[in-house]
This record gives sequence, C-alpha cells and structure tokens, in this order.
Amino acid sequence: MTARVGGARLRLGILSSTAAVALMLTGGAAAAQAVAAPEAAEPAEPPAPAEPPAAADSGGLAEVVVTAQRREENLQDVPVAVTAIGQEALEDLHIQDIRGITGTTPNVSFGQIPNSRGPTLFIRGIGQVEGDPFGATAVGLVIDGVVQGALSLGLNNMFDIDRIEVLRGPQGTLFGANTTGGVINITTAQPTGTFGLRGSVTLGNYNEFNSFVSLNVPLDDRFAAKLLLGHSQRGGFFTNERDGTDLGSINQSIARGYLRYDDGAFDATLKLEYNWARDGTLPVVNLAVPGMLFYVPPGRPVVDHRTYSDAPDINDANQYSGTLTVNWDTGIGNITSITNYTDFDALTWTDYDGSPLPGLGGPRLTTHWQFSSELRNDVQLTDSLRLLVGGLVLSEHYDIYQDLLQEVQVPGGRTETLQDQDHKSLSAFGQFFWDVFDGLQIQAGLRFTHDNIRAYGRSRRYINPDGPAQHLVGELQPGAFEASGEESWDQLGWKIVANYAIDDDRLIYVYRARGFKQGGFNGRIATPEAIGPFGPEHVDTWEAGIKADWFDRRLRTNFAVFHNRYDDMQVAQRAFVGATAVSLILNAAQASSRGFEAEVQAMPVRGLTLGATVGYLDARFDRFNNNGVSFDGRVLAQSPKWSGSLSLGYDFALGSGDASFYAQARYTGRRCYQFTCVRPFEVLEPLTLVDANLSWAPHDQPWSINFWVRNLTDERYVSAASYATIYVNSNYGAPRQYGVDLNFRF
Repeated sequence: MTARVGGARLRLGILSSTAAVALMLTGGAAAAQAVAAPEAAEPAEPPAPAEPPAAADSGGLAEVVVTAQRREENLQDVPVAVTAIGQEALEDLHIQDIRGITGTTPNVSFGQIPNSRGPTLFIRGIGQVEGDPFGATAVGLVIDGVVQGALSLGLNNMFDIDRIEVLRGPQGTLFGANTTGGVINITTAQPTGTFGLRGSVTLGNYNEFNSFVSLNVPLDDRFAAKLLLGHSQRGGFFTNERDGTDLGSINQSIARGYLRYDDGAFDATLKLEYNWARDGTLPVVNLAVPGMLFYVPPGRPVVDHRTYSDAPDINDANQYSGTLTVNWDTGIGNITSITNYTDFDALTWTDYDGSPLPGLGGPRLTTHWQFSSELRNDVQLTDSLRLLVGGLVLSEHYDIYQDLLQEVQVPGGRTETLQDQDHKSLSAFGQFFWDVFDGLQIQAGLRFTHDNIRAYGRSRRYINPDGPAQHLVGELQPGAFEASGEESWDQLGWKIVANYAIDDDRLIYVYRARGFKQGGFNGRIATPEAIGPFGPEHVDTWEAGIKADWFDRRLRTNFAVFHNRYDDMQVAQRAFVGATAVSLILNAAQASSRGFEAEVQAMPVRGLTLGATVGYLDARFDRFNNNGVSFDGRVLAQSPKWSGSLSLGYDFALGSGDASFYAQARYTGRRCYQFTCVRPFEVLEPLTLVDANLSWAPHDQPWSINFWVRNLTDERYVSAASYATIYVNSNYGAPRQYGVDLNFRF
C-alpha cells in the first residue's frame, strides 16, 4: 500500500512539475490555457528496435516499428508514405549526420547552405533555403518528440540513434505547423533497465577520429540511468590558398544523460544533453563569372576543394537541452507530456566571397532558445473508435549580430546588422481512428494554431577614415535605420484518411490533407519596409498508396502517388541593395508538385537483401511574377525529376566469425539550387554516389570491425550555388572518405 501511494505521489509530482515549468516559462494565462486545453497524450514507451531479431530469424524481411502516427505501429500498417532507417542501417551506411540519408528515400534531399551551419531539408520539392531562423523550414525536424526550432547543431552524429523516420507529405495535424513538406522524426536509444556498455572508435582519412560510448545502468527495479559521451574530429576537405591550411575542420563533443522511472503503467524520462563544437570556419567557393565584382580568373580546375579565406578559423557553438517525457496509462486514456528547453549560441567567422579581394567577411553571433510543452491523450472510446487529442505551447527567441566588412564596394566601409525575433505559438489538435468494419479504417484530424511573431531589425554603416575597413572601427554614416513589426496568424490544418487492409500483408490507402507554414518577418533588410511581414503558406495534398508484403515477407513493395497544390508559397530571395546583403522571403502566387514513389526490398535467400527506391517529381510554379519576370512553369528549387537508389546487403560466415557486406548507389537528378535557375552555375548536375561497408565479428566475442567508404568513386561536384548579384556563394560536396570502425558491446 505504501509503495502504491508513493508511486502515485511521484506521478502527480512529475506531471505537476511539468505544468509548473510551462507556467513559469511561458506566462501563466497562456500556459494554463495550453495545459488545460490539451488533456492529451499517447504512450511514448521505449522504442522497439527497428529490426526485431525474431523477424530476422524467420527468414523474411523484418517488421519495422515506427511512430509516424504518434504511437508505435508496424510500418506496413501506417497509411503514410514513410521510410524508416534503423540503427543497423545507419551503421551499414556509416551515416554520421542527417545529410547522409540523402538518396536513401525517394524525393528527399538534404544539403547545406553555403556559410551556414544549418542543413536544408527538402521533401517532394518543398523545403527552405534560408539559413536563419526567420525563414521557418517546411520540413519539420522532431527529436524524441520535440520539434526543433534551430537546425544548427545536434545533427552531426548518429551514434545511439534507434531510428530515423522520414514522413513525406504534410503532417500538420499531429506534428504541427511548418511540416508542409514532411517530417524527419528521430528517436534516440532509450535506457534499457539492464546493464550494458556499447562503444565505437573510428579512424579515417582527413585525420578523422571519432569515439563514442554509451552506458546503461539499472538503479533498482524502477529506476534506470544511461550516459552517452562522444567526440568527433576531422580535418577540413578544403585547402586555403591564402596559407595552405585546411578549411572546414570538425571538432565536436556530446554528452547525453537519461534518468528513467518505470512502474509499468507510468514512466518518466529526463534527458539532458550538451553539444559542444569548435569547428573551423565554413569554406565558401567563389564561382563568380566575368562581369561580377568578385570575379577572379580561374587558374585551377573547378572542383578541387581549394578556395580562399582570410577569416579567422572560428566556428564555435554550444547547445544545451533538457527534455522531460512522461507517459501514464490511466482510466481516461494514455497520457503523454513532453516538455523541453533548448539553448543555442554560435560565433562564426566567414569570408563570404571566397576570393583574395578584400571583400565580404566578418563574424556572426547567434543566440537562440526555445521552450515547448505538449500534452496528448490517446483514448480508446469504444472497441472501434480511438481518439488522439492534445495541445502544444511553444515559445522561442533568437537574435543575430553581424559585422560585415565591405572594403571592395566601399573603401573603409563596414555594416553592422541586428535581427531579433520572438515567436509564440499555441495549438490544439485532435484525430480520431474509426474501424468501420474488418479491414476498413477512417481517420480524420484537425489542428488549430495561433502564432504571434515580434521582429526588430537594425542596420548601421561605418567608414574608417584612417585606412581599410576594420571590425568595430569607423564613423557612423547617414542612412542608419531600424524597423520593427508584430503580427499574429490563426491557421487551421486538417486531414482525412481511408485505408483498407486487403489481408494481413496488404494495405491500400488514400488521403486528403491541408497543411500550412507560419508567416513571419524578414531578418536581413536594406530598408525599413523590407522587414515585411510575409504571410503563411498553404498546401493541399492528395495521396494514394499501397503497401504489401509477399511470399512470407521475402518481398516488400510500397508505392505512393501524390499531388500537392501550394497557395501563397514562401520563396526565399537573395540580392544586394547597394552594398548591403539582403535576404527576403516573399509569397509566390501558386505552385504544384506531382509524382510517385516506389520502395522495394527483397530477401530471395537467407542472408541476401536487395533494395531499390525510385522517385519521380514534377514540381513547378503555376503562377509567379517576380520583379516583372514571369516564372510560370519553371521548376521549383531542389526538385530533381528523378531520384533513387540501389542497395545490396549480404551476410555470410567468414573464418571464425560472421561477415556482412553492404553497398548502396544513390542517384539525384539534375536540379536547380535556387528558384531563378536561369544561369548555368545555378544548375546542379546529376549525381551518383556509391557507399560500401564490410564488417566482421568473431563468434562469441563482444566486438566487431567495420571497413567503410563513402563516395567510393570520388565524385567531385558542386553541392550549392547561391547567386548574390556581385558573386556566387557556393560549396563543393565531400570527396571520398574511408576508414575503419571498432565496435564493442557488453
């Protein structure tokens, strides 16, 4: 009796603490509304392995567990186009950061904006090329149930990741705004409650050295702890023509700890994480053509990973994060609460023009924090009707200070800019699942979101009368200005789904959805009027698909067709007004995308696995006029017509142990990096990359060794090319990388 009372007090105490934190950090009235309205949750129990051993022993393809609908389900039973990449596949592919999964899923591409830490995420031609937070992404990134406001750090290692789920198409009803393209849902490996030690050491070319270790410790029959420590370092791929040093080096560490309480019907997990980075400056390649201010006659091949930088070799960042996840199986449903606070800061120096000319360059200081608290309730109303209802409160702030030298344009000149924004969001959602009769299910979901954004921007120009431009030196010039704005938006997203299980192995589905992306204000502005605001973006989607397993799960075929129509689509546009860099987001009129996706896996014999993916995409502006130029019918940025992959995995006995070979070829078709796409350097050529991995583990021993190579054929290619009027801000993709991993597990 005493134990039960104590456990109940602990549950109530944790839930009360969650609500108290929400009230303190977001303001009493707003938080009280957010906590009271949701009464929602669904269980987020420790994730099941992506590939259960029992399934593998059956001789067929393993079942894959995903949480695409906010609860654990078999991938083949989910009426959504979703690809899951488990821990074993991440190791086979030697994926070290989120960009490494490009090509493994159809119509999905990840990249990096030149001179920016943050990745670009594109699904079915929809994403965001703006690196600063004022341009919200159209693809949501969710880590352990927390929507990430800043994509700048915490994505650079995949050790101890249980699985990555890539959900294609709008996911607004269950995952919220800014998911018009889809969602990348990442789940870390949770505490197991049993003692275990797992680690990995990597040696590779470019002086790569990585070491990671995770330790699971049971504290008693209810409490368990876990600790992960890791460090990654690597020399840069680029050579600085200024002094022969390398550019783009990596030097990062991570510490992540978990404390979990579990008494069966109730569990609570506290996760604390710190990411530390002291990387080298981001390399920028100058691809300017004759007639541009920063054109430098080429004296070398186009893609040889050489560039010029006179910026200090500094790219520092820190990220702190704490998440409390609570699940409670009660008489009124399965309640889940997820509360998170994240703090991020970065100092980056960059030579923006990548040329010997004393041109664009300087430091950027970024700070960002976010708080979010979500409550969900998963209620089985009747034998055939289930309801998932919830709410979310989100508050975030960022500011960016930049000191930009502009010696070539204005002798002795520099510009200081500041962008500062606050974003508050409240949302409530619900989705029911109705089993109409055996095999047929109908789903319908609705989400209401209220967003408020307050923005402030400032620009000041200085001239050093005593010589060349210097940071923090000079006399203030006429024309300094500041601007501010505040706006609120109320948006409604919805989704209707019908899916029918033909039998235990085949499912067909069709859905109609409306998603949205929040409006906002422009950050880098050349005039007060340029601050905006710009309005929300809306998308209407139709999708149909079939998922099927054949021949006792020796063959798996998943197909989907889709059509998206975008209204008031947000388009990021970069330009220079005078000598000041400008990045504006404007609402285009209309755009649409249509296509199909196929994913096929086969295990013809035990130990041999074959895979193939194909994506076709036709994504274009339907109606868009920019500065008097019609873009009607032009393709959207980052929208290759064809993409796909081929893979082969083979397990076999070798000597006194077991070996595994895995290889994958990934193809991405010709595509435009920017929406304008009228200049040759804005077109990224078709690309095929090949990766391979060979591992060996001795019998009855707790260690294994992996030999890996990425970009086997050493393809040299331009990965980004951003037109900025007086120069082209570009970057190259990674050359061939190879190395060896020593893995151990006790």
